[in-house]
Amino acid sequence: MIGGCVPTFITRRDQHSVGADASSTLKTEDSCKNWCARTSNCFAVEWNNNTGVCWVHTNANNLQRIYGMTGVTQYEVVTRCLTAPPTPGHQHHHIFAKTQVPYVKTQKNTTGKTYQAKTSAYDNLN
Repeated sequence: MIGGCVPTFITRRDQHSVGADASSTLKTEDSCKNWCARTSNCFAVEWNNNTGVCWVHTNANNLQRIYGMTGVTQYEVVTRCLTAPPTPGHQHHHIFAKTQVPYVKTQKNTTGKTYQAKTSAYDNLN
């Protein structure tokens, strides 16, 4: 929970996408997820349990292809918690707003093979 707001994620265990940047400051899985949930240009993060590294996706197109990788969990933001800038005179007051982002949907092609594709719809998981 971030200031009364509960972010939601699509969780993909043992999966990752290319194009993420490693973070040197996000040292725990929770800090990795929470940072992404409150950062408007973060679409997903990946936590590597083998190395303890948080990988940040700031390009939604990176999530169009998802690959298997043991020990890595991908968290794609569905509902985020954004903080509004403080109101003058109320330096410690924050307003949290829930926003939704497009999601990846698992589909089957004509041969029956499963793949994941970005959709323009919104997943309402609240």
